[in-house]
Amino acid sequence: CRVACALSGGVDSAVSAYLLRQRGFQVTCVHMANWDELDETGHCSGERDLRDAQLVSKQLGLPFLRLNFTKEYWTRVFQHTLGEYESGRTPNPDVLCNRHIKFDCLYKYCIDELKFDALATGHYARTSFGDFLEHRQPGESVRLLCSADPVKDQTFWLCQVPQEALRRAAFPIGSLMKPDVKRLCSNIGLSSIATRRESAGICFIGKRNFSDFIDQYVERRPGRFVHLETGKELGQHDGVHHYTLGQRPRLAIDHRRYFVAKLCPNSRTVYLVDGVSHPSLYHRDMRCEPAHWIHSEPPELAATDQLHCQLRWQNKWRPIDCHLAKDGAGLRVTLAEPMRCVSAGQYAVFYRDNECLGSARILASRSLWDEGGREPVHWNTDDFLVRYPDSVALSA
Repeated sequence: CRVACALSGGVDSAVSAYLLRQRGFQVTCVHMANWDELDETGHCSGERDLRDAQLVSKQLGLPFLRLNFTKEYWTRVFQHTLGEYESGRTPNPDVLCNRHIKFDCLYKYCIDELKFDALATGHYARTSFGDFLEHRQPGESVRLLCSADPVKDQTFWLCQVPQEALRRAAFPIGSLMKPDVKRLCSNIGLSSIATRRESAGICFIGKRNFSDFIDQYVERRPGRFVHLETGKELGQHDGVHHYTLGQRPRLAIDHRRYFVAKLCPNSRTVYLVDGVSHPSLYHRDMRCEPAHWIHSEPPELAATDQLHCQLRWQNKWRPIDCHLAKDGAGLRVTLAEPMRCVSAGQYAVFYRDNECLGSARILASRSLWDEGGREPVHWNTDDFLVRYPDSVALSA
């Protein structure tokens, strides 16, 4: 069986390639270039990724192939991202990259052009076909399942992956814990990869300042900061595209802590509130686009137009009980308990037990303030973060 293993240069994809080789697969390491990575200093920040990917390939004795999807990334991910920021929404380019680039462009090129049998990645995820596709049945649909490591689980980022691609997707580290992956990487002679710092944030921005970066592509349209309750102008800003719900802008007018509660791109107004407990910062009702169901539409929803399941809208939060109801062509989602700053443009990702059912892009969210709530909300971040069970002892 010939497998293309997407190799980023990091520890997870390196160990994935190793495990595939140990299982007897004919593995070719494939490294993608998705961005013209010359930053404003003229330094190519992707050179280290390429060098590390080549090092892994050489150490494992596997063929190496570099593919360029820069044009596809620009048209199918980045332009959409810019449009979302201009419209006052908060996009998720990593979800779009998996959907449109890794599990579409890369998948189709590897399967259709290069004639590989499967595509493997270093995601922390599992499927009903097994980590190495050992349970795959032709013509049978596959389910996306959470990884063994609850904190590193990446099914959230795979919530828009097409069924066709998922049927031929292998996730070799899906049943491993992160510390075990790092130890294994060191044991096979790749200590420099095992100790490499993990990437974080939006991939094409890297270590650059977000406002400076986005201003290269989106025209500055100055507007006003306005207090949500009083209507008083609090200052000026350089563009709605610099802000998202819950963000704390820098204001020099007084010593109070202001947070973004609402964005109005048409009037170029950014509405602010005092303190982290203001009810305008918390949401439990949202309107979404039609859902992408990974396996199939849940039978309960198809039969009754309603579904009780769980939801995550950011990867760091634990799943929250929710109720779905069909609303025209889209969905109306109600959370059992409010979450902080549920932003339009993000994805509502639906779960039941250990399965990621699918997702829908959030069109709008309604705050507790919009519902008439005026009392402060006492919301403890630690209550909602994904954590390891007390019974799991981890050491890096």
